[in-house]
Amino acid sequence: MWETGKHSRRSIRLIGYDYSLAGMYFVTIVTQSKLCLFGHVKNDEMFVNDAGDMITHAWLDMQIGFHTFFATCSL
Repeated sequence: MWETGKHSRRSIRLIGYDYSLAGMYFVTIVTQSKLCLFGHVKNDEMFVNDAGDMITHAWLDMQIGFHTFFATCSL
């Protein structure tokens, strides 16, 4: 639960914008302490491990349950 004053990040949401409207959104997933939990990068190429493979499939499968959801995955 969000507690005022506990978190130091400022909101980047647009004031007055209705985020429930249809639109395109950019999502970045960052792990705690930026640990490489989903694989490794070598020569600018991502090599996923089992956990990374699971997350990739789960992300792309979201299109099945959310018909207006278009998922892409850039590794």
